Amino acid sequence: MDPDKDGANLVEILDWAESHLNWLAYKDGKLRLGAVGSSYGGGYQLALLAIDPKNRLQAIVPQITWHNLAYSLAPGGVPKTTYALLLTSLAETGSQAGFEPRISRMLAKGLLNNELEPADRRELTYHSLKYACDGGRYGDMPARPVPKVDALLMQGMHDVLFNVNESYANYQCLSRAGGDVRLMTYQFGHVLPLSSDGLQAVPGIGEEAKNCGRYSAAKAELAWLQAKLQDKPELLDSIPKMCISLDAKGDAVEPAAFPVGGAAASVKPTLVTPTALGALPVAYPLYVADADRVLAGIPQAVLNVEGVVGSLTEVGDPILFVGLGRVSAQGLIEPIGDQVRPLKGWGKHSLDLNAVGWRMRKGEKLYLLVYGSHPQFPSSSSRFTMPAAVVSGVLGLPLQGASGSVRAGVDRAAPAGSVAPVLVPKVELLPAPMASAVNQVESGVTGGAGTVIHMVTNPVADVAGPLIFGSVNKAVNAVKGVFSVFK
Repeated sequence: MDPDKDGANLVEILDWAESHLNWLAYKDGKLRLGAVGSSYGGGYQLALLAIDPKNRLQAIVPQITWHNLAYSLAPGGVPKTTYALLLTSLAETGSQAGFEPRISRMLAKGLLNNELEPADRRELTYHSLKYACDGGRYGDMPARPVPKVDALLMQGMHDVLFNVNESYANYQCLSRAGGDVRLMTYQFGHVLPLSSDGLQAVPGIGEEAKNCGRYSAAKAELAWLQAKLQDKPELLDSIPKMCISLDAKGDAVEPAAFPVGGAAASVKPTLVTPTALGALPVAYPLYVADADRVLAGIPQAVLNVEGVVGSLTEVGDPILFVGLGRVSAQGLIEPIGDQVRPLKGWGKHSLDLNAVGWRMRKGEKLYLLVYGSHPQFPSSSSRFTMPAAVVSGVLGLPLQGASGSVRAGVDRAAPAGSVAPVLVPKVELLPAPMASAVNQVESGVTGGAGTVIHMVTNPVADVAGPLIFGSVNKAVNAVKGVFSVFK
């Protein structure tokens, strides 16, 4: 989503609509305009919000989309091989689902070099809301202040392309702008292995994957547009301010604030062999639940990666992959929500791990998983022979009581009286299979809130990203720049 091209096209479409359509809805002289869409259909909403000089967007519902493409495609500078290869191959074959050739070449170069160059990372950030949130300047257009907008953000707990951390970053940015901003998660998104449309739920579930507990994503989306564009504020009571899904069976928590960090759990020096273990992780037990607990939010970590004999054995540039794990129903270790992220280089690393959600029962164990390679990054592991590394450090775990209540101010350190992790200082080597079977989930957009303009489609999944006007029973279909009015 290039702001100089795609963003300018979106603004031009809105200008055309206001100049040529006499049935659009206005209030106090301002166009009543909203937008919905998933993936790329969420990205266009944020691009239009950041670039429109008239600030016409009033209500948006971006789902499973990005905050910073540099982080999405190369967290920590390490290319996310599976998706990068998919998108570059689509572009090279001429598919409309791929990136533009310039971006595809950038990713291909990153895959070859095993890292993205700083200039390429800056350009990917320029194609993201983060650029506007940070007040950056790159390319032809300096960043404008992010305008106030009412936003209902939705993100998938199992999404391995755009994880929940990205939605939380959008939440923070848009909240600073002063709008009514809410965040809910579900068990849907860009999941591996890919389905035919690129989007899926976790194995064994269907449409309920797009629920957060008792809240239906489709119903919340419609209620949001009706409340904001059709002056029905009573519907806002049916939409959570914050909801974190724990599973697809209706379990969720509604914290007062999104938890980041929390109870401290230490990692004693642990031996890891990045190239020898392959996809089998070192599983370090972090915590044994002393009662029913909820782990929900973004864990934080300060991890040291050192040579076995100190700096004498610190050669090359090691790449490890870390995440929180649990024992699956099949008795095997698995990463929670398939969430892992890279850790590149020797020395001290301070980072946010990917967000997770899990209701722990008494006696269940939480692990730190450390991989030498991972299926999400199949060709982005260490490219040299290194005998071993030693990992140690401390994690901040967003642990809550079984009720799921969260204290304000818990987002940086464990509050007084918080759960003290029970440490089990030993290393276990257990297999970590990735999910192999998935159910395809319908990804259509619920209509009925007003006039719809289909603006763009998801490059992987062909998911429409419509704009919603306040007028009812008429619509403009602007796919590929061709308008057709219908009732």
